[in-house]
Amino acid sequence: MKIGIVGKQFDKSIGCQVPYLNYFSTMGNVSIVLPQSEIDESLDLVVLPGGPDVIDYSALGFFNNQPDLYYEWFDHNRLPQYIEAKVPVFGICRGLQAINNYYGGALYQELYNHNYSLKSRDELVHQVLVTEEWKWKLGTTQQVNSLHHQGINVLGTGLIVVATGHSNKWHYNNLPEAIIHESDKVAAVQWHPEEILDHLTPKLIELITDTEN
Repeated sequence: MKIGIVGKQFDKSIGCQVPYLNYFSTMGNVSIVLPQSEIDESLDLVVLPGGPDVIDYSALGFFNNQPDLYYEWFDHNRLPQYIEAKVPVFGICRGLQAINNYYGGALYQELYNHNYSLKSRDELVHQVLVTEEWKWKLGTTQQVNSLHHQGINVLGTGLIVVATGHSNKWHYNNLPEAIIHESDKVAAVQWHPEEILDHLTPKLIELITDTEN
């Protein structure tokens, strides 16, 4: 499988963090997708990694923290082209939020009293509950890490929530933590599977990359 991970800006360079390279290299051959380059329809999967805040002009307030303009340009110019070309797209954390915006959804710009936004990526901090209709494909409850302060407020058109967050200490229970599109080959998770392995992420990726689906 040919996998392209969208590169982010590092000072004067564009690249990808090592955990993403290590994680996705177990699934195939990995390359970096330069945000400004033409789309590569030979890719079997495009990965939208985590990163800086997503700019959501439809949301109330403005709490963005140093958004990556290369990511933003990709979201508005190349992401639509990849989806229209039916290249499978998988989002992680910021990637989930960008996908939701693409389909016309809206974000919480700031999850107030979100106790887990400052936890490290390598610590399991809350549960995600798989919805009843998806348990037969994805399994059930699992623990995940958490490193975000934005999240889905209004779900984008055509997106299906397949898992939600839950914690006794969390004010945002039922926040979408995993999504898939009803017809496009697009899925995403809010946590960071490249830091802690989970059983749900590989199954979601398989669903959108399986040529028989």
